[in-house]
Amino acid sequence: TPFQPNALQLPPTDTKMAAVFLSDYVINSFLYQAHKAGLSQFQLDKSSKVVEFLRTNCDEKDICIGKLIPALGAKYPNTAGSLHIKTSTQPAMQFIPGQVNLIADVVAELTFANTPILSFNVHGNFDVKSIEIASANSTITAKATINDLKVTNVQTMVPDLGLVGDLIAPLVQVGKPIAEVFLNDLGQKGFPLPSWRGLQLKNVDISLFSHTLSIACDMLYTNI
Repeated sequence: TPFQPNALQLPPTDTKMAAVFLSDYVINSFLYQAHKAGLSQFQLDKSSKVVEFLRTNCDEKDICIGKLIPALGAKYPNTAGSLHIKTSTQPAMQFIPGQVNLIADVVAELTFANTPILSFNVHGNFDVKSIEIASANSTITAKATINDLKVTNVQTMVPDLGLVGDLIAPLVQVGKPIAEVFLNDLGQKGFPLPSWRGLQLKNVDISLFSHTLSIACDMLYTNI
């Protein structure tokens, strides 16, 4: 990797039976290799909130892309689009006291009826605060906040749609709450903690220090 690991910052005291400390170097190494191998990409067409927003027709009380870009609705009526997203550079995650910060630059391509409509770059800045990380039933859940989304380099592939590119930056800002809902749906599904036969993790505490994630817990062995 093109970066070096930082020293772990350990808590001054701990009353738990066991603790695991993870450096953000490990996460960034994974993100670097995933980006390098072309694995950090995904398609937004399954989440109900995203599908509703990417429709070209919707009820008067709803908001969809067809209302915001009428030319798109006229050319592709009653159609749901899809958004393909991939990283343009290696994402960077940093553990700082009390929160996790993630910065990512991606290229997004909007498609309707199997036709690429436009592509654009997005710079995103996200936070997850330690008070929004919880554990229950051997599962860690989290809530993310999108601090910033900036759109650049908009390219339109369908000329007869007019100046669609000028609408993308404000459109992304309109879609920001939907993106937060999508992220937090993933976060609330949770990430399971490892388990072993007869060994349960109890009273899990998650703390964030400079470049260090701490997961401390008690253990209960029931296979006796």
